[in-house]
Amino acid sequence: MKVLIVDDEMIVRVGIKSIIQWDQLGCECVGEAGDGLEALEMIGRFNPDLVLTDIIMPEMDGIALLKEVNLRHPHIKVVILTCYNDFKYVQEALRLGAVDYLMKLSIKPQELHNMMQKVKMDLQDEQHRRADHLTMQQKLNVSAQAYKEGLLWDACKGKISTRSRWSELSAEWNVELNGDIGIIYMRINDFDKMVRKEQLKNPDTMIFAAANIAAEIVKKRGAGEVVKSEAGELVMFVQTRQENWLDLSRQLAMQIQDAVFKFLKLPLRVGISLHTASLPFLNESYTDAVNAYKHGFFHHSSSILTSVDLTNVADDLIILEMDELTGLKRLIEDQNVGMLKTRMLMLIADKTSGKAYTEQRVREFFHELLQPFHQHLKSSQQSLYTLPEFMDYYPYEAISQIEQFDQMQEWVLQFVEHYFSVENRSRKTPPKKEIIATQDYIRQHLQEKISVATLAGRIGYTESYFSHLYKKETGESIVEYMTRARLDKAKELLKSSDMKIYEIVELVGFMDPNYFTRQFKRFEGVTPLEYKNGLRPVGDLENRGG
Repeated sequence: MKVLIVDDEMIVRVGIKSIIQWDQLGCECVGEAGDGLEALEMIGRFNPDLVLTDIIMPEMDGIALLKEVNLRHPHIKVVILTCYNDFKYVQEALRLGAVDYLMKLSIKPQELHNMMQKVKMDLQDEQHRRADHLTMQQKLNVSAQAYKEGLLWDACKGKISTRSRWSELSAEWNVELNGDIGIIYMRINDFDKMVRKEQLKNPDTMIFAAANIAAEIVKKRGAGEVVKSEAGELVMFVQTRQENWLDLSRQLAMQIQDAVFKFLKLPLRVGISLHTASLPFLNESYTDAVNAYKHGFFHHSSSILTSVDLTNVADDLIILEMDELTGLKRLIEDQNVGMLKTRMLMLIADKTSGKAYTEQRVREFFHELLQPFHQHLKSSQQSLYTLPEFMDYYPYEAISQIEQFDQMQEWVLQFVEHYFSVENRSRKTPPKKEIIATQDYIRQHLQEKISVATLAGRIGYTESYFSHLYKKETGESIVEYMTRARLDKAKELLKSSDMKIYEIVELVGFMDPNYFTRQFKRFEGVTPLEYKNGLRPVGDLENRGG
């Protein structure tokens, strides 16, 4: 606690200063002043927590000083030093907010010590209350912002059906938008992959920062709002006139892309609604912007598209004929890597060029292209699901998450060589007995918390050696195998039982239902609920009876 002593008598100032045990109290005397004016100057310079001041002084007395302190520095505590005949001034000082008074001619060291200790504790209590209040206010602000964003998401999803209901909710949560609203949809490129590989530190913070940058740019040109999601999405709601929208939206999109990349090094892909709409009826415009964004799959990673770019895009299935699938399967069986890659490249070019398809239909086609590999693995009681990760993805995960067509094509062609590498390794070298014993143990103890150290100890190896051996023999880590084993059991229970998903999560040994869902979708390409309801990835022979 910092203390300023104010008295026109030097002997009083020295006396007070000398009887205070500053170190013991954890206090510091930052200065001495001979009158109120000098004290004000020192208060501005040193910002003390406590002022000990006389009442009767030249230039500016203690009452006037107290009034100025209350006005300019209301957080500072003031204690009055007084004489017996000053009591009417003491009453005035206490009325003005002085926290205490001391008789300076009879003051005792312990009395001064107790007073300063009490002031110090009061200051600490106030600091805690201010911190608690600030924390509560921040929570309220965050909650209000979250609710406001929730309203705008609901408008995008068509969940608010009347203007009167929107007027009521928007007034309550201070959504200051009206008239025509245009929508810009953005998403951080490769967001899921960066989060999974921990290439993006503090993803929530980065999304928040990107949203703040976007909001600042949007609001500079007028009314607007920005909402965000945990999936790396940003949606801009811009109040504008339809005739200005397309030019304005492209300008805003480019400014936001440039600023977010400059400050956060995060690339964004953009989709823009072709038409504006009035609140709360934004579902069509939002869907329009999202579809434009998805079509960026066929363009460069920082594309800015509108639905004009989707003209003549077909939502037709891309069919692989049975003889084409049979031909691929034959090349797989012959292990003719060169011809297989050439044939797949020809099929990709033949099936996807000459006609514009939706992103979803092209992803489904790539799923279909993996079907012969799945069929080949099935003959040895395996599936694509059992293959180790390749180039940052499992097969179904690659098809659902890779964000550019060229990257998808490259991954699939590179996968061919990886496939034969894994398959040949498994055929040439039967698994060691230690590997088989470990896999059996894992599958028999799925519900338990199994550590790599425990598994290594069971067969007499160190953890590091066994981890290296397992990876060398199988192409995947022990943890990856445990995850697959648990997901295998979960798939079986999802198909054959009436258990709730949370019950299955616990039974197969996952601690976190959200983590289970993310891992399930990585390997399977669909969520557990979708799988339970009968949905399978396109190309999965379990869905075809093949």
